[in-house]
Amino acid sequence: MAEQLPELLPIVIPPRWVTLGNRKFSYAGRGLLRDGHSYDAEARNNLPPLTPPSSDDVDWPARPPQTPKRLLAYWKAQCVFRGLNPSGTLAELQSVIRTSNAGMTAELAAAERRLDNEFRTKNALERDRKWETLENDNEKAELDPCRYLREAFPLRGKWNKCQIDSAHVVVLEIFKRLELHRVAASLGLPHEYVTAPLKADGSPRTIDKWTVVGTNTVAVQQKVQEIGREAVRMKRQVLEARQELIRKKHQAIVERWKQMNGANGYNNDDDNDDDEEKWDVAGSWTISCPSIEQDLDQGRPRQCRLSIGFTQRGRRRQMWARFNFIILSGVFRFANPMPDNAGRLFAAPRPPDMFLPDPYDYLDLEDIEDQERAMNPTRSNEVETSSETLRDDRDSDEGSNTGADDEDGSGDNTEQASVETSSDENDSSETNNDGYDSDDEGSDQRINGERDSDETEVEGGDSMDIDPRAETNSQQTESETDVDIADLQDEHKYDDYDDVVFDSPEMENEYFFGAFAQPSPKDPQWFYRWRGENMATGTKEQGSDLNVCAIDFYGPGGTQLHGAFFSKLIGRVTFDGWKTGPLKSRLDIDHEWNVRA
Repeated sequence: MAEQLPELLPIVIPPRWVTLGNRKFSYAGRGLLRDGHSYDAEARNNLPPLTPPSSDDVDWPARPPQTPKRLLAYWKAQCVFRGLNPSGTLAELQSVIRTSNAGMTAELAAAERRLDNEFRTKNALERDRKWETLENDNEKAELDPCRYLREAFPLRGKWNKCQIDSAHVVVLEIFKRLELHRVAASLGLPHEYVTAPLKADGSPRTIDKWTVVGTNTVAVQQKVQEIGREAVRMKRQVLEARQELIRKKHQAIVERWKQMNGANGYNNDDDNDDDEEKWDVAGSWTISCPSIEQDLDQGRPRQCRLSIGFTQRGRRRQMWARFNFIILSGVFRFANPMPDNAGRLFAAPRPPDMFLPDPYDYLDLEDIEDQERAMNPTRSNEVETSSETLRDDRDSDEGSNTGADDEDGSGDNTEQASVETSSDENDSSETNNDGYDSDDEGSDQRINGERDSDETEVEGGDSMDIDPRAETNSQQTESETDVDIADLQDEHKYDDYDDVVFDSPEMENEYFFGAFAQPSPKDPQWFYRWRGENMATGTKEQGSDLNVCAIDFYGPGGTQLHGAFFSKLIGRVTFDGWKTGPLKSRLDIDHEWNVRA
């Protein structure tokens, strides 16, 4: 009885080189190789037909099988294995193989059997030596998944009969997940994949998927849920640490602004009668855009960023921004959108303060709570109770404000979001303090460096006053608005984005403002166009500057913002921002704008 040879896989030794008949061969466990090609007993099947097919030949199929194309080295190697002359052109070598019935020579066949025995024995010894030096399960499973599972789970065929408390479960962090899956399935071992939790520093692990293998299906599922809860906890920890860092940076910016502009942020010059806050929006901004961040919730949470700056040209200036929204990057160019050269306006007016969440709670953790509830059903009631308590608190605050409005006789008025044309409403001080307006007149006044009125001129000479608080309290369920700028001059509205015909010629005055123009409490809403590219492919988004989007600045010193962004790639999204540092670098906005045309 022939001695059984050791298993070939896994191979841990390098190929062996031998010289046979003045020719060099290599052996790596799967037959002799000549210039990387092994002996092919069916080499004739790779020969092309001698004559092309004819329409009169009834025996020839309508679509003859395509013969694979082989390199010249392949045909030379087949001649060497058969003891034929390997010299000649490709056609000559193919002709030799076609006319010869020879197989592998006896000398090479005997050498292949001898080398196979030697290689397997040497490889098995080296594999055992390496196995003894390995220290943990991951290293052993990476080297030989089959051997590891056989040694770790010796009671084959009895796993599902094991009790949960006595079940053996292992968690493996290896790259050979597919091979481990194949071996576990062949041995009948229950196994599942699970996303690995982040590291303590918040960085993703090199192996982002772990494999859980055990002797009982329920035990494996429980381990998967335990790892899932840990992944959710680490993600929450990373988000909270980032949130606290942004809080500190933003507070430092606010304190510095108060020191420079007085305790209340007003100019302390007694000769200046205008007690308006002096804003400074130039700097680095941390942006939260849940619509983008949730779609890319893989590995370590990534952060959207924005840098805002000004470029001075004599008595005129441009306001620009560089943005990185994870999947899109490019530049904003703040503009005075005119009705005759603007497409659609994508704006998202800031809701009133009583509806605003914690200004630093920029990351919505409800999804994380849902994940925790799914991973740990026993805590679902506790999580739901805490969420309902928060909602009840917000509803009570909203109800108190609504009740106050009802006492004044305006609580049931559902028309607060509509445009009021009476002169009494236009003179209300609350609206003037908010300063939300979208008018051409304001754009012209920005060019002159100032803005004195919050009234909007409409067709017919009447003025209108837009109150964002009233808009939010209306029947509209979302704070986003999607209107055409020309709506202020024409009652026609576009119902479908695809039906819009854009006409946006480049106008120099559109991107230039007065020498001292900047966002302020009286002028918080600024419009912009953008150009950029896909971060993954580097392709530019064509026609992105045809539309106009809006950003509303607010907060102490204008250090917070709320805006809208529209792209063909991600659609319409809203984002919030907090100023967290000074402007680190400047750019040539004209150059950056033109290269993305």
